[in-house]
Amino acid sequence: MRAEPDGDDLGFMEEEEEMISSPQARRASRRPSSGGSAVDKCCGVLRRLHDAVDGQMRPRLRTAEDRSRMQEFQTLGYVPGYTKIHKTHLDETPTSRDNALQWLLFGVVGISAGLVAFVLRQTIDLMTEWRMGTVAQLIDVGRETSAGGSYFVAWLFLVGTAALLTACSSIMVVYFWKHAAGSGVEEVIAYLNGVDMPRVFNVRTAVVKFLSCVLSVSSGLPAGPEGPMIHLGAICGAGLTQGQSKSFGCTTSLFRKFRNPADHHNFIMAGAAAGISTAFGAPIGGLLFVMEEMATHWRPTLTLMIFFTSMVSFCTVSLFNSAFDAWVPTGTFGWFLNKAAVLFEVKTIIQLNILAIFPSFLIGALAGVLGSAFNFLNVRINLWRRRVIFPTDWKRVLEPVIVAALFATISLLLPVLTSCSEITLPMEEDVRQWKTENATNLATFMCSGENEYSPLGTLMLSNNDGTIRRLFSRNTDPEFGVAPLLIFFVCYFFFACYTAGTSISSGLLVPMIVMGATMGRIVGHLMVQATSGTDIYLQDHQWIDPGVFALLGAAAFVGGVSRLTVSLVVIMLEISAELHFLLPIMIAVMTATWFGDFISPSLYHSYLDMKSVPLMPLQWDAHKIDLNRFCALDAVAGEPLCLPVRVPIRKLCEVLGTASHHCFPVVEVSERKQFLGTISRKDLEVLLRSPDLFEKAATSSNGAASPRNGREDKGAKVLSYVEYMEREEKLFLETSPAASGGYHRLIPAKHFESTLNLDPYINRSPFTVQTNFSLDLTYDVFISMGLRHLIVLKRGRCIGVITRKDLLGETLEERLGPGALNRYHMTLRPSWTGEDDLREDRNEMNEIRSNDLL
Repeated sequence: MRAEPDGDDLGFMEEEEEMISSPQARRASRRPSSGGSAVDKCCGVLRRLHDAVDGQMRPRLRTAEDRSRMQEFQTLGYVPGYTKIHKTHLDETPTSRDNALQWLLFGVVGISAGLVAFVLRQTIDLMTEWRMGTVAQLIDVGRETSAGGSYFVAWLFLVGTAALLTACSSIMVVYFWKHAAGSGVEEVIAYLNGVDMPRVFNVRTAVVKFLSCVLSVSSGLPAGPEGPMIHLGAICGAGLTQGQSKSFGCTTSLFRKFRNPADHHNFIMAGAAAGISTAFGAPIGGLLFVMEEMATHWRPTLTLMIFFTSMVSFCTVSLFNSAFDAWVPTGTFGWFLNKAAVLFEVKTIIQLNILAIFPSFLIGALAGVLGSAFNFLNVRINLWRRRVIFPTDWKRVLEPVIVAALFATISLLLPVLTSCSEITLPMEEDVRQWKTENATNLATFMCSGENEYSPLGTLMLSNNDGTIRRLFSRNTDPEFGVAPLLIFFVCYFFFACYTAGTSISSGLLVPMIVMGATMGRIVGHLMVQATSGTDIYLQDHQWIDPGVFALLGAAAFVGGVSRLTVSLVVIMLEISAELHFLLPIMIAVMTATWFGDFISPSLYHSYLDMKSVPLMPLQWDAHKIDLNRFCALDAVAGEPLCLPVRVPIRKLCEVLGTASHHCFPVVEVSERKQFLGTISRKDLEVLLRSPDLFEKAATSSNGAASPRNGREDKGAKVLSYVEYMEREEKLFLETSPAASGGYHRLIPAKHFESTLNLDPYINRSPFTVQTNFSLDLTYDVFISMGLRHLIVLKRGRCIGVITRKDLLGETLEERLGPGALNRYHMTLRPSWTGEDDLREDRNEMNEIRSNDLL
């Protein structure tokens, strides 16, 4: 029994109550009183607005269904184990050959990602040009022959092809492989964050995603191929570097060296960076994108390897895209053309004026608000879709077909109902008058006049890349007025918002650029109208060009939706070659990110929240709970299930069959129970399938097995690292024992009384912290090192194991709320390691927990 607290203890108890007060109480204490200043009241209103929107965007994992869905996700670790047999293998193996092979594999990943992107892009361009060219031809032929039904025939063709292509895309996803739906970017983010997303890097996922993306983007939907290209690049990194595949039912000894968590993660990150590089022609942006959005653990040498992969993929896709145009050879193989290397190149150079900085803040704020509105609306639509559409397969197929048909109808109907504009030619040589691009690129087939074109038709009946190039173009102010741009923005915004989340494979990055460029160009036109007395094409006023604001708006809108910053700025510079507008782009992106973060979370993280994925942010949100007021012991959920270093086979089968743990601390069989290391469930399954390692139990008077405290027995067989990997490869294609009838079925009955010496296979370098270690630093160590388990020690004894789900925001808010210390106690399991009663340990744990809070 503990003594009654004295005066000093009572003072500590008061401080302790303050420490464990709930986040809600602390936020309430910080709220301004009714007598505060006007600024405080405004801040309070804005804070409550933020909390309301944030609550709608972040589904709290409170329902039983959400919690059950989250528990189904397994977690991953970045740091490989360090066992005795592995150390012996490293001492005997030269490393120079492995380093050369690793560089070769990074190059293979880059080449494969580049080839995949080349085939994808050329096929989409071919199908899009065929559809749009046929529509223009049908309308032209009808107008020349005075056929009244020309628009109706064109509408039937446009809607019919859109519906057919979308139906094929959706059927492949719904009935063949549901894991290929969406862009795949959020799944790659979750995997690299440490969550095992099932079948994300499957061969079938790659095939279905490729075909579905080609069909959906070619159908004319407001979608892009860039997200799937990132996912496909990551699949190349995950599959080509392991030398084994469950989809093909084969496993080899090829690349055995790289079958560890660290190398696997590195190859996946390199593949994702290659996907960005090939999608936008941005090798540096691809590297920065992975560093900023995906990576949780980084090494300086990894920077060079991933940059090498991005460079190889960029060279591959640029070389082949320069040689073909929609699969038509251009005769320029061996040349790197600008149109292939720079996706949205701006050829007209306009000098930057310091006055352009001020509209950059306005565009950034507007993009942050509109981006958050896009996220909010899309999340609400997807929550409704999960309840109403997704339970029925035929509804999942029909939904994107209807969306494609409606968008195709509006794309043709609205240009017909709006008026045409006259193509204006330059008048004077010494004054830079506006001039459009080649008239063949404009929608002239919808107008009866010989020198006329449809501004809205040019925007809506073009592919995304062509639309962006026109919006970015300089000296083309009158080409698109405010009205056509506003109509296009509203239609595209809502259709893109609804399309994202349907059962097709498509991305959102290019649609974000389209919406942002349209928004920015509208702001540019309003600036031109505000300065109506100024000729903006004179040298001193060129910075007011709407094409400049389109570039700023595109960057800002992507930042407002995705919250990318550094990588986004570099990507926008690489795709436009507008280096001299670096400063306003940075200002617009940062402003959009600030406004967006205040209103709502990013879109990718909102998607993962909807799926109940246990994602850990790279930085703890300090306004929820101040983790510095707590220690590592407060994150421990229960007593660890420890194994003795020499474990009976019967008991080991019982533990693996009843417990869901994937990491088991290994301790000495003694009174002290000294912590030795950890061993994973996967390692134990390999060892259980190796009867030649079993030993006859040598029991002592108290029934404890293990002579010499369970250390190595000179007469016992020990696997080498190569032998261990060979046995692990044999189990790669087998079903887990937990799903095939239990672990007892693996072992003949004659071996049940044998023991297994774990000493050579224990991970000797697990990350550990002491019980009084700061919980804030515990969180940082866990996420920055890419851990799956973190051992909590007290005087060399294992007190608990911290997992990812113990450090989630919802979990910590529940555990560290009011009365946390009273309900936060150990639930000890019956021990079979020679301890019959652990009440003393329970009292000691409660004592440690109270003392460590000091």
